[in-house]
Amino acid sequence: MKEELKLEIKQSCFAFANTLLAAGAVWKDITNHSRNSVEKVPTVFETEIGKCRISIVVGHIYYPNTWIMNCYELNIKEKTLQCVTAEAAAQLAIFHCKEKVQKLQDAFSTCS
Repeated sequence: MKEELKLEIKQSCFAFANTLLAAGAVWKDITNHSRNSVEKVPTVFETEIGKCRISIVVGHIYYPNTWIMNCYELNIKEKTLQCVTAEAAAQLAIFHCKEKVQKLQDAFSTCS
């Protein structure tokens, strides 16, 4: 089961790296590969929407086989995403950022 999940994640990373489009945003593969790595699997993707930089990562040392997202501008750090594919992770990351922005907008709506 675990190996099947790893294979599905890896295949989705390669597929996503070929298109780099999800949730209406253009993403970049920003994975750092060591010179000695045999297989260079793209595992870190980033997009910038306005001033918000959003990243999705799989294979983080503390979160193996799990997608996490970061958007420091919205104070979202290492939020786990309940999905398997890179495209789904990108869509969820955008969703969580939009949700956070909406909450902030609602909070400030009472101010003049």
